Amino acid sequence: MMNWSACVSVARVLAWAVATVVAASAAYAQTASPQNAEAVTWDSIVCRLGKCEPLKVRGYLFTQPGDKAVVILSHGSVGVDARIFERVDRLREVGIAALVPEHWASRGIGEVLGDLKGAPAKGASELNLAFDIYTAVAWLRSDRGFAKVGALGASYGGGAQITVQQDWARTVIEKTMAYHYKQPFVAKPLDAQVSMYGFCGYRNALRDRFDGTPILFINGDRDEMTPAKLCEQLVPWMNERGGNASMATLKGAYHAFDARERAAWVPKVKHMGKCDLVVDVGGTTNLTTGHLTADADFNVALPKAVEECATAWGYTSGNSGDPQIGQPVWLPFLKANLQ
Repeated sequence: MMNWSACVSVARVLAWAVATVVAASAAYAQTASPQNAEAVTWDSIVCRLGKCEPLKVRGYLFTQPGDKAVVILSHGSVGVDARIFERVDRLREVGIAALVPEHWASRGIGEVLGDLKGAPAKGASELNLAFDIYTAVAWLRSDRGFAKVGALGASYGGGAQITVQQDWARTVIEKTMAYHYKQPFVAKPLDAQVSMYGFCGYRNALRDRFDGTPILFINGDRDEMTPAKLCEQLVPWMNERGGNASMATLKGAYHAFDARERAAWVPKVKHMGKCDLVVDVGGTTNLTTGHLTADADFNVALPKAVEECATAWGYTSGNSGDPQIGQPVWLPFLKANLQ
């Protein structure tokens, strides 16, 4: 028979366990989901291996009457997951609407890292995400009446925020939309952007020009896949070329620092963490290795340079104890610029 003190000890252990589970559940509290969103579509473009055509993008819109601001939440390589809807909840708590595009699913793409050759051929590119974002901006302003539109992207979606800022990308988007839809299209800049653990290791002195939208980069100082130091050096580069960029480096944080899972090593994944590429009239140089690809043409030089430097295998991914570590940084930034 168990004595009273042992019963008390067991009760305390059970109470602690229940409290721990409740606390963990609270940390991951999520109410937004596709089931309680408005299913929407809008006109965009898909470009595959240089050939572009019209595309209907599917997404989920979370809004209430009276909302004046909205944030487009772009996913990473795995597609839409629970993290996206946790961000929706945080935005809804401060009165900001949210649009979640299905960038990959709308193109018939699954998880990208497991299909590094096949996925890009289907349209897994930062330019395609930029098409979706700019066409969503136009639709949200003209059809849904939002006064201000922001964007937050993570990982692949975080890297796409840089493309969205580029003058050359807006020109491509405007011309391609006008050609396929037979009417003028204007890619108007957003009101604020956030890039979380996106890749910043590519600078092009020949064509980089940025639109001046306030953009905040948030990266972890332990991220091997998308190193913070690359974004730290990109910020002044952008600002010297018309940008309005700032940077927050999170101490002790890894790639996907807001994931529900604790940080763990992910083996056998080839990534571009060691790519620090600069294009100028002399060609493309990887500053990590010092190797020069003697061709400044973007379409020729970049694939060669990436093949040469994307040799890292494996990275650490997940939260380092606090999956909400980024929220006190990105949410005030968006509120300040959208409300």
